[in-house]
Amino acid sequence: MLVGIFPLLLVFFEMGVRFLLQKDVFEFVGPTLCVAALSFLVPLTRVKRRKVVASGQGNKVAYYEDHDFVQLVLIILFIFLLLWGVSFFLSVQPPNKVLTIIHVPVHAAIGAALYVSSVYLTYLKDRR
Repeated sequence: MLVGIFPLLLVFFEMGVRFLLQKDVFEFVGPTLCVAALSFLVPLTRVKRRKVVASGQGNKVAYYEDHDFVQLVLIILFIFLLLWGVSFFLSVQPPNKVLTIIHVPVHAAIGAALYVSSVYLTYLKDRR
C-alpha cells in the first residue's frame, strides 16, 4: 500500500516547497498526479502468467494469462496520456481563466481521478 501513497507524498512535498517559495500551490497538482497515474499503468502492460492446477482432473495443469486486461490497460494508458495533456494545458492558464469544479481546479480533478483509477487497476492486476 505504501507504493500507492508514495507519489502523493511527493505531491505534498512539492506543495510545501512551493508554499515556502510563495508560488501558486495548485498549479502543478493535476499534471503531477496524471504522471503518477501513468507510472502506475506502465508495469500493468506486462502479461501475467499464472499456473492453475485442476483438482479432480488428474492434476492437469493449465495456464492463465491476462492478455485481455493488458489490452484494456494499453487503451487506458493512451487515454490517460491524452488527459495528462489536457490537464497540463489547463494548469498553465492564467489565474483568472482557471476552470473549477466545486472550487477545485479541473486539472487537479483530472489528476486525482486518474490517480485513483490507476491505483484501482493496480489492485485488480495484483488480485488476478
